[in-house]
Amino acid sequence: MADSTTQPRARIGRIAVASLTGTTIEWWWNFVGRTDEEIREAREAWSTTGRFGDVEGCDGARLPAPRCR
Repeated sequence: MADSTTQPRARIGRIAVASLTGTTIEWWWNFVGRTDEEIREAREAWSTTGRFGDVEGCDGARLPAPRCR
């Protein structure tokens, strides 16, 4: 159990879902894509571009995306 000085460790998972069209959808952290490459491209865009915009009212830095496996 976490106390006031520690946080529980987050689990990063990956979920693959086959859609009704037969396309596999990958979801990893906050990214959704059809392939590993699309997930990696989204992670790179999160880290290096303004593609995802800013969160209004947040004065802190953007959270870094976890590394892809």
